[in-house]
Amino acid sequence: MLDSHRCPRGAHYACPVPSAESAPLVDLGRRAKAAGRVLAGSSSAVRDDALCIAADLIEARSDRILAANAEDVARATEAEADTTSLDRLRLDGGRVA
Repeated sequence: MLDSHRCPRGAHYACPVPSAESAPLVDLGRRAKAAGRVLAGSSSAVRDDALCIAADLIEARSDRILAANAEDVARATEAEADTTSLDRLRLDGGRVA
């Protein structure tokens, strides 16, 4: 894959960039899809518990999430993303909570 691939000027800031770094994200997507299939066949109580666990993890990792988001916003700004897209992308403590 091409590590040096760049979106054409004016392209959407989130266009895919093929790289070895995308492999963990592909794996994460596959695991999420498999978990979704398991949850789809589970009881309402199990789904509620899973959502509570996910919420707790997001809260516990909010500093890391916000730091990674700041990097994403910087890349999007550099790629000249429009104001609306930047606003949707940008997180703060209130949006994570």
